[in-house]
Amino acid sequence: MAIRQLKKQVELPPAHLYLEDIEEITGLLAADAKNKWHVPEEHIRMGFTIGKKQCDSLEDLKTLGGTWREFEAEVWKESFRVSTSGVVVSSFDEGRTFDYVLRLMTARRSSVRSALRKLPLWAAILWPNLVVIVTVNTALMKVWKQAFFVGLVIPAIIGFWAISAHTIVELRYSHEPSPKFQVVRDWGGKAIWIVLGVLLTTLAQWLLHLWK
Repeated sequence: MAIRQLKKQVELPPAHLYLEDIEEITGLLAADAKNKWHVPEEHIRMGFTIGKKQCDSLEDLKTLGGTWREFEAEVWKESFRVSTSGVVVSSFDEGRTFDYVLRLMTARRSSVRSALRKLPLWAAILWPNLVVIVTVNTALMKVWKQAFFVGLVIPAIIGFWAISAHTIVELRYSHEPSPKFQVVRDWGGKAIWIVLGVLLTTLAQWLLHLWK
């Protein structure tokens, strides 16, 4: 008999992945499936579950687009799954695949979400109590509403943002413009014309008033 120390697997950090990252990961899973099941590459099938939607190819992902917190890619019995609680890689060549995904997600790490999710549980439990104490002490100063908002509401919003997602999968290539920015640009242009119209109307009314 022998006693061995089990090696703890490193946790995958929260990240923001793009379509090219999914292509690389599925390519690696396909290679693992080929090595294990000896299936010709052209016969290897894959499937994707995105939220409550399903599709069968990378082309479908491009068509679907959007930003997702729940994502799963399955290549035969190899899989890569993203959920709000974390990321799971299940592969025949688990060590090699995991190391690759770890390097990829470290490069795409979401620093703020990663730091917030590492906060200890005791801090989350203790913080509201400290806020209540501070709020009570500031009640006589008539600023208790501000203290409560700054001390509890804002941290609660930030905390909810941190735990509402682990890794974001955005189904577009990283070099492509974000649809969100496109919307801002479109509405920004319209807003400029609206403001300009209001200013010209105000100027016309002012000039008309001067000529009366």
